Amino acid sequence: MAYFRAAENSIHRGFLTSLPSPVKYMFAYGSGVFRQQGHASDKANMLDYIVVVDDPLQWHTENLVKHSRHYSFLRFGGPKFLTEIQRGFGAGVYFNTLVKFEDRLVKYGVVATDDLLADLRDWTTLYISGRLHKPVLTVQDTADSSFRQAMLDNLRSAVRTASLLLPDAFTDEELFLRIANLSYAGDFRMIFGEDKNKVRNIVLPHLDKFHEIYRPILKEEQYIDASANYRTFQQDCSPKTKLLLLGLLPRNLKERVIRDRFRDNRNKDVSIILEDLAHSADCSKIVDKGCRQIVSYSSWWQSVKGIFTAGIIKSVRYSATKVIKMIKGGMKKGS
Repeated sequence: MAYFRAAENSIHRGFLTSLPSPVKYMFAYGSGVFRQQGHASDKANMLDYIVVVDDPLQWHTENLVKHSRHYSFLRFGGPKFLTEIQRGFGAGVYFNTLVKFEDRLVKYGVVATDDLLADLRDWTTLYISGRLHKPVLTVQDTADSSFRQAMLDNLRSAVRTASLLLPDAFTDEELFLRIANLSYAGDFRMIFGEDKNKVRNIVLPHLDKFHEIYRPILKEEQYIDASANYRTFQQDCSPKTKLLLLGLLPRNLKERVIRDRFRDNRNKDVSIILEDLAHSADCSKIVDKGCRQIVSYSSWWQSVKGIFTAGIIKSVRYSATKVIKMIKGGMKKGS
């Protein structure tokens, strides 16, 4: 799996060592790590991390001792309360934001291994699984084979879902834009709060990195024929292939697709429902709608939770930076 690794002497490794251990997996992402189109410097942007731990209760207990000021007023509820907030609402992530480390600002989210595995396999929230559809920088990796398999399955699901949303002929740019957009379409922040060019800004400067991640998977998918340089593709869009892909969708997305196709399907066989959808002209529209529903729900509640986990003052500061980026993005597009 072609994710990219942080150097041992990097600021990312330094931040990892400042946190409690053990950390099963940790990655950095976003414009503070991979320069996005339209951003003059990545150093001006916050560093974003996801920290995966087996026991979030124990982890928060130790982190409160080491870094109590990273937390908002919710820290007074104690580690058990923080863990309940983390796992019970939104996307199962607890974020601390606007944390000062060396000469940078940091935002880091903590997620339980079990919750991440469910998202990778089933797209329960498409929140962190969606972030892992794009290039990330691996800071720590002590994951076992089942974790690695779930990471790979998540990437395969991204290709297969994007295939259902694409025509019979498409380019690498169209494919990667579609994959990157899976976890943004439906996010209310894309209407107000995020740069409208965000997906293009992520993909276009890093097409080579997307190729490194997805080329091995594209080689496996027999319904896709790639050109020699993997810049253009032809795919089999027959109902038979669509039925195969629909059957391989992550559980949460597949269930939403089935419910949308037949509101009352209690007495209908799932295979019949999917076969009917595979022959339907609305197939891509219904799959796209299912993704949007997953993202809409998880992103909304995660954002509401973020107001409290960050604290009011930090939330206002963080939101202001997002709005400024959105306005600048709009000005560049209109110029």
